[in-house]
Amino acid sequence: MTLFESVRKRFIWVALLAVLALILGACADDAGNGQVETPLSAEIIPATNTPIPPTNTPLPTPTPTATPRPLAATVNGEPIYLEAYESELAIQEVQFSGLDPRKAALEKLIEDVLIAQEAARRGIGITPEEVDAAIAETVAKIGPEAYQLWLAENGYTEATFHDAVAAELLRTRVLEDVTADVGDSAEFVRARVIQTDSAEDAAEVVFQLQGGGDFVTLLDLYSTDPNKATTRGDIGWFTRGMLTVPELEDAAFALQPGVFSDVISVTTGITTYYVVLVTDRDPARPYTAVQQQRLINEVATAWLEETRAQAVVDVLVGLD
Repeated sequence: MTLFESVRKRFIWVALLAVLALILGACADDAGNGQVETPLSAEIIPATNTPIPPTNTPLPTPTPTATPRPLAATVNGEPIYLEAYESELAIQEVQFSGLDPRKAALEKLIEDVLIAQEAARRGIGITPEEVDAAIAETVAKIGPEAYQLWLAENGYTEATFHDAVAAELLRTRVLEDVTADVGDSAEFVRARVIQTDSAEDAAEVVFQLQGGGDFVTLLDLYSTDPNKATTRGDIGWFTRGMLTVPELEDAAFALQPGVFSDVISVTTGITTYYVVLVTDRDPARPYTAVQQQRLINEVATAWLEETRAQAVVDVLVGLD
């Protein structure tokens, strides 16, 4: 075999292999779609060395998650932040009042929130100018140096004292609105009381009065009140809510002047017996300043206690 024939055979064999490879490749491609096509021609596609440029599409930047502020408590869903509690705790520790400073601090903040919530319901507010004016008045009275010293001694910074003044002004305004119905006058009663530790003696007093006995004479005979020599049993003018013994108050307001009660028994550890004689009534007697302030305080205290009892409070700091 000549060299020409040998080369020619090798060329035919190589061309045959190339055609076979194309056929097999087409069969593999068509296997996926169930069709087989016979290539009409074999075309050699030259390889290229041009690199494919990378894409510059930036990856999305993750959004950072905000860290929630630590809480000390919530009041009707409103937060008391831990930083506010720690600030108030520092003040309570300096102004130690005999109470656990942790509980005192938390109750102060809870009450402030309840006052603020009530102020919002009533449309009551305090402006920054009012707070600044109140502080300026204090500084003017005691002087700037004494003011700074007082802040330091009582655990305040200027910022925390500003907040405390704002809270106190708001509290005052809300409680003024809460106690507005106290008014300037009310129905008053004046009465005398015979007090005894014996049910039999109290019954004897009533029996003697029914027979026309003199109240003061019976007071001298039967009363165990240590102050009877000076008061002669006169407990003065009072309106509802003023007496520390509500049973006496109820009995007095049920009587007209010159009329005495039956025996009234009151048990507070021991049982004490009273007979009340009403001496006068006034349907619209003006309060004294002391009486009015006392009633205002009682109404405000009762409102705060009821509001606190109805509040939904979730305490998140340890107090034990």
